[in-house]
Amino acid sequence: MRVSYYKLFTLLLCPATLLVGHFLSYSSWSEGLEVQTRKDGWLNAFFVKRGWFWTSLVGWWCAIRYNSFGRQQRHSLVRYLVLTVWWYVFTQGLWFGIAPIMDLIFTLTGGSCRFDVFDDSGNLSSLFHDSMSRRVSSLKRIYGLLKGKGVEETPLLAHSLNSIRCALNATDCQDRNSSAVPIEPTELNQFIRDSLYANGPLNTSATCRALGGHWVGGHDPSGHIFLITLMIMYLLGEFKVFGKKALSRIARGKKYAAKSFIDLFDNGALWNVVNNKPRNTVHFVQLTVVLPPLVFVKALCRFCAQIISFAILENPIILLVVLLMMWWWSFLVTSVVFHTLTEQISGLIFAYLVAGAIYWNDHWFIDSAMR
Repeated sequence: MRVSYYKLFTLLLCPATLLVGHFLSYSSWSEGLEVQTRKDGWLNAFFVKRGWFWTSLVGWWCAIRYNSFGRQQRHSLVRYLVLTVWWYVFTQGLWFGIAPIMDLIFTLTGGSCRFDVFDDSGNLSSLFHDSMSRRVSSLKRIYGLLKGKGVEETPLLAHSLNSIRCALNATDCQDRNSSAVPIEPTELNQFIRDSLYANGPLNTSATCRALGGHWVGGHDPSGHIFLITLMIMYLLGEFKVFGKKALSRIARGKKYAAKSFIDLFDNGALWNVVNNKPRNTVHFVQLTVVLPPLVFVKALCRFCAQIISFAILENPIILLVVLLMMWWWSFLVTSVVFHTLTEQISGLIFAYLVAGAIYWNDHWFIDSAMR
């Protein structure tokens, strides 16, 4: 079977990027990237974690705008549905009340949700989460949950709440050890764990994070690598469906956007005086001082509106390419900074179990799925 260069590019882009990212992780560049990149950053929180939504939105908007509702689009629908189901069961939930596959792997390999909040000296443990911002947000969450349980305040509960307040605000530490009976930090950690586990087993990463805990131990397949791989391959697959039509439409419409851009600079003071001979001093001031900025703002608004119309309404393939580049960059950053190599590889392998089969021989896969 002859394999096209585009198919090879689709299949090899993510593994090649993972390999490059692994080598970059040993360079000095990775140190600066690690400092600048946070798991809770806006790019990760707003885009990557909601990546399948943005990918679906852009992919189907392209399908609508380019009228790709023939046989090819029926195939696209099947591919999309299969990838969506695979994304859901791997990262969201295998079934109602059952953890997703990635969390089942983690717990079956010895992982658990831990609440090791305090170290042996009673201070906030450096092993509790991987950044200070996450420690603080998790402490606030734990404090709110313990405070709102509505049970009778016991010495352990009072001591736990006070110790958490101390960790959040050093000025509240004066009576941390005022309990008549000394309480060890391990007892506090165990009490916090037992109190939060009382709501049910914490066998999913989402539930663990919601209660302020953190995953410890076990093999944690990279959900980011898994998700971004699916998104990249899906967008590349859809680009192949309507790419030629989209690019030809851009070529026909680019001259109008260029004209609007030129109009931004077609209103200088000297140009206004040449084209409109001033009748008096007031008219001269209007032409040289008042009119240029007003005309520029008007032209700028028209240009921005035309760009939005050009890129979003008329040529959403531009959005697809921008989103694809953003996912690729996120993949590279993840491969450099987050997770171990084995966790990254396992996330990639699980993505390729389905996505690789779809895009290696999509005709066979689609025919099998539609029977």
